[in-house]
Amino acid sequence: MSLIKTPVLKNLAQQVEAQNTAYRWLDLYAAEFVVKGLLEEERQHASSLALLICELSYATSKGQICIALSAHKIGLDHDFKASLLQLSVVDDFSQARAHKRLHAKQSVKPLVVSGDKLYLTRYWNLQCEFEAWLAKRVSSESLSDEALSESQLDRLSQCLKSMFALNGVDSDEKPDWQAVAAAHALLQKTTLIAGGPGTGKTTTAASLLHLVDQSFRLRLGRPAKVRLLAPTGKAAVRLADSIAFQLKRIETEQAVLEGSDMLPLSACLPANGETIHRFLIDHKALPSQHSYSEKLNAESLFSGRSEIALTEADILIVDESSMIDLALMHALIKTVPDTTQVIFMGDPYQLPPVEPGEVFSETVRRFEDMSYSSEFADRLASLTGYESGVFLTPAVDKKVASEGINQALCYLRKTYRFGGELKRAAEQINAGNFIGFQNDFCISRHLDSNNKQVRWFDYQEGENQAEMNAQQVHHSITAAYQSYFEAVQKQADIAALNSAFADFQLLCSTHEGEQGVIAMNNYIERSLLAMLPGHYSANVDTGSFLYHGKAILITKNHADLGVFNGDIGFVVARNHEPGSTGKFQVEVPQGSGESIIVSPKRLKAWQPAYAMTVHKSQGSEYQRVGILLADYAKELLSRSLLYTGLTRAKQRCDIWADTQALEKAFLE
Repeated sequence: MSLIKTPVLKNLAQQVEAQNTAYRWLDLYAAEFVVKGLLEEERQHASSLALLICELSYATSKGQICIALSAHKIGLDHDFKASLLQLSVVDDFSQARAHKRLHAKQSVKPLVVSGDKLYLTRYWNLQCEFEAWLAKRVSSESLSDEALSESQLDRLSQCLKSMFALNGVDSDEKPDWQAVAAAHALLQKTTLIAGGPGTGKTTTAASLLHLVDQSFRLRLGRPAKVRLLAPTGKAAVRLADSIAFQLKRIETEQAVLEGSDMLPLSACLPANGETIHRFLIDHKALPSQHSYSEKLNAESLFSGRSEIALTEADILIVDESSMIDLALMHALIKTVPDTTQVIFMGDPYQLPPVEPGEVFSETVRRFEDMSYSSEFADRLASLTGYESGVFLTPAVDKKVASEGINQALCYLRKTYRFGGELKRAAEQINAGNFIGFQNDFCISRHLDSNNKQVRWFDYQEGENQAEMNAQQVHHSITAAYQSYFEAVQKQADIAALNSAFADFQLLCSTHEGEQGVIAMNNYIERSLLAMLPGHYSANVDTGSFLYHGKAILITKNHADLGVFNGDIGFVVARNHEPGSTGKFQVEVPQGSGESIIVSPKRLKAWQPAYAMTVHKSQGSEYQRVGILLADYAKELLSRSLLYTGLTRAKQRCDIWADTQALEKAFLE
C-alpha cells in the first residue's frame, strides 16, 4: 500500500484491503504506474485517469482488451474526456476506423484511444498486428489461381461435387455449407469455419483437406504437409482421430486425381494432433520453461527470446479456436509464412478464453455482418454448381459490400449429430429464453423426466433443504460414475479406464465452496476409495492418495514431459494384480492408442479429474454431462458458460441449480 501515492488510489486500496471492491491490487498498481508518467501540468487529471485505468485493468482480467469510454462515467467529466486525448501517456487514434487501424504505427505509450475505445497499448498492438495479418491474407490472390489451369480447376470442382453429391442439384437451392467451406479453402489462404455442435466442423475439415491435397498433387506433384492443432491435448487427440477416420472414408469413396502412386493423405498425416502450446514451443514462439538448450543459448539469454521458426506445413487446421486468446493468436500467426493455409474452426457461442481477447468469436461476429463480394460468390458458384445469388442472401448479406467484405468466414448452419432436446436447450440458452427452458426441462414439471435428454433439478427452498439438495446431487453423481468405479475396482487396463471415464463428467461453475470443483472431487474420491479398502497408498510427494485408476487433470504445461494443461491421465499400478499397492505411474492416452508415461513425482500441477470447471472441459465430449451451478458465486454464471457445459454432452445433460442461479446464467 505504501507504493501507492495517488490519493484516489489510496482510498481504493483501503477498499481492496477490506474486500469491499472488485478491483485488485494489480489494477491499482497499474493505475499508479501510468499516473506517475503524467507531466506536472497534467496532474490535475490524475484522479480521473487513475479510476479509468483501474476499470480498464479490471476489464482485462475479465477477458476484454478495451473498454468503451462512453460506458464508464466514473469520475469522467466532459472536460476530462476532451483532455484525455492530449495527455502524454495516451496515443490518439480516435479518428481511426477499423480498416485504418491496420496501417497504424505501433504505440509506445501505455494507453491508446481509438474511437470510443480505450486500450492498454500491449493489446492495441497485438490486435493491430492480427487484423493486418488477416486483412492481408483475405485480400491476397488464392493459391489455385496462380498455378492451376482451367481443366485442373474443373477436375477439382468435379471432386468437390462428387464428395458432397452436388451433381444434379438445383443450382438455386439452399447450399450445403460444408461443401461451400471446402470450396472456400481452394480460394482463400485463411478460412474461418464457424458452427455449433453437430454441424460437422471436423467432417468438413477432412473434406477440405482431401480437396486441397488434390490441389497440391495437381500443382506440385506431392501430397500436402498438414499440422493439426488445438488448445488442449484432449481436443488435439479428438481432432486427429476424427480427421484420420473421415479421410480414410473419403479416400475409399473418391478417386485420387493425380499421383495415385503416392501415399494417400491419411497415411501422411501426423500420428497425433498437437496442442498449440507444443507447436509454438517447437517453433520458438513460446519459451519452454524447462529447455536446457535454450538456457545455454546466449542470444536468447540476453535478448529474452530467440528467432521464431516458420512452420513448414502447407496447411494448419486449428480446432476449438474460440479458446484462443489474443496473445496466443498473435504468437501463432508469427509462425505462419505467406504460403501456408490456415483453417480456424470453432463455436463462437462457447466460453471466451481465460486471457484477454475473444479473437475468433469477435472476428466471426464482425464478418457475419458483411457480404461476400459478387466476384467471390461467382468463384464459389463455379466450383460448387450453385447460383452465385444463393451466397448473397440476407443470411450473409446484412450490409452492403462497400462497408466491408467477408471472404474469410463460412458458417455451417445445418446440424447433423447434435439434435433433439440438447439442440433445443442450446438454442434457448443462446436466445436467453429462460421461461421456455424452464417449461421444457424443469423436472418438477415433468413426470417422465427419466426419458429426457436435458433435465434441470431445481433446488427446493426452505428450512433443512440445503442438506437434502446436497444429498440429491451426491447420490446422482455417485450413480453416474458407477461404471467408472467398477472399472477401477476390476483393475482395468488403460484403454478400458479411458473408455469408462468418457461416459460421464461433472462440470462446476467454480473451484471453491461446497458446490465447487475441490469439494466435489473430494466427495467423489471418498466414495470411490470406500470401495477400494487397502488398494491405495498415500503419496508424500504429491500430498494425495494414489490408486490404480485415479483420473487426474493436468493443470499446467509440462513441455519437457510432453503433457499439457487440460490433458487427462490415469494413475496405473505397475503391478496390475488386485490389491497391489506397489509403485505407480501416470499414463496420458494419446490418439495413436499409445500413452505418455510419467512418474507422478514429475508432475508439478494436477488435480483429480472427476469434477472440473466448465472452462477446463472445452475441447472435450462426453456421453453424459452433469453441470453444477454454485448459487453463492452467481457473478461467474453466464450464457456462454451454460451453453459450453451443455454442448459437451452427446446423449444427456443434467443441471443442478436453484432458480435464481440458472436465471442469472440466462441473463448474462
